[in-house]
Amino acid sequence: MALTIQDTLFLFIQMFMVACVWSYLYKTDNIFARGAAQIVISISTVHFLLVNINRIYLQILVPIANGTKIINIIPVLCGILFYTRLWKGKGWIASYSYSLSLGIGMGSLFTTYIASNLLTPINRAITQVAGAKTPFDQASALLAFVGTLCALTYWLFTVELKGPLRYILVFGRLFLMSSIGVLYAQDVVWSQSLFIGASDKFLKFFRMVFFGALA
Repeated sequence: MALTIQDTLFLFIQMFMVACVWSYLYKTDNIFARGAAQIVISISTVHFLLVNINRIYLQILVPIANGTKIINIIPVLCGILFYTRLWKGKGWIASYSYSLSLGIGMGSLFTTYIASNLLTPINRAITQVAGAKTPFDQASALLAFVGTLCALTYWLFTVELKGPLRYILVFGRLFLMSSIGVLYAQDVVWSQSLFIGASDKFLKFFRMVFFGALA
């Protein structure tokens, strides 16, 4: 299909950036890899800054100006206090914002973490055991239930268990390592899929350059 000048330029920049990143495999410290990394970091920083400025304007400043959410002044003041770290002798003022943000953040994160990472796996394991019908499903659900309890015991109990109870920690550690192995394999497959996709785009780009069409 025919490409416009804008599409061709964008595709050329994209392929050039991919080649710069791949040059890291040839030589770790080279100007192309460093340049690509700096460009990505710079663009990401500017994008993050502009997105947050727009979010502050739409979600905080506009409601305050309209008088609908006057309480939004509190997070604005807390955010401004963070910048007192830039003034010598006034940095202690930012500790109030740090403490407030850390307290609220840890409180909400702790409750969410318990609900999603502790109660949900236990509830799912119990539900699977109760709802299993075939012997294979029952064995799989029972193994997942025992493994979940042993893994939680491994993480929650910091005191070393002795005697027969130590086998609970051993099984929990084996269950965790098996899970981590599967997650690592999935990450490798995902990375390879990205590599294959980038390679396919690269080949199509060269086909377009030499044959004048992007197949």
